[in-house]
Amino acid sequence: MHALAYRAALQAVAPLKNKIGTAGTEKSARDGMRAAIKGSLIEQQISQWRGIGPDQTKTPRFDIVCNDHAIELKVTRLPRLKAQSPMGCLYDLGQIANDYLKIQSAKDLESGELVILVYGPLVTDLGRGSIYREFHNRMYVDYTTACLFGELHPDHVAQEEEWKRRMRPMQHRAIKRMGFHKPCENAKKCTVIKDGDLALISIPVSISRR
Repeated sequence: MHALAYRAALQAVAPLKNKIGTAGTEKSARDGMRAAIKGSLIEQQISQWRGIGPDQTKTPRFDIVCNDHAIELKVTRLPRLKAQSPMGCLYDLGQIANDYLKIQSAKDLESGELVILVYGPLVTDLGRGSIYREFHNRMYVDYTTACLFGELHPDHVAQEEEWKRRMRPMQHRAIKRMGFHKPCENAKKCTVIKDGDLALISIPVSISRR
């Protein structure tokens, strides 16, 4: 996706100032990107591209689609303030994994990406070259903690509802495809743009052709 669209998302969120992270942040970023991407559509049901949600339903929607390229948006704070217990480690990572799975499942897409808007004190302190590495390593810690003590631990999974038990192995696979199961080795595969106190990370998604 073009860098102008990324910058449009950052510029759309910047006026929110102290309200970043609230329910309207992702919508503002989405609308900013949509305005910058000619011919894009928002809130498109994934079944149109033969996709299926991690819960095995066809009702989820893509945030943005343009020319068979899907974008899922997520807003993340560094460091995270909410969900500090081991049972909260999927607060960000679980949603990111599910967004990856939605795009990856859609057989009629040509390509896709996760666009993650990052804010918080660490963004202010870090240079652009360090933001992805910090983000990646925090996702790695969350994944490790969830596997050892939280929602991805086998004992916990065994007690969950059936659809969640089916979803957990898929989340494991998505997290490994993104590389979050180990510390960051190569940050160059992801696009990072920083604009003041905000940053944007774009993670490409490989499409399943089954």
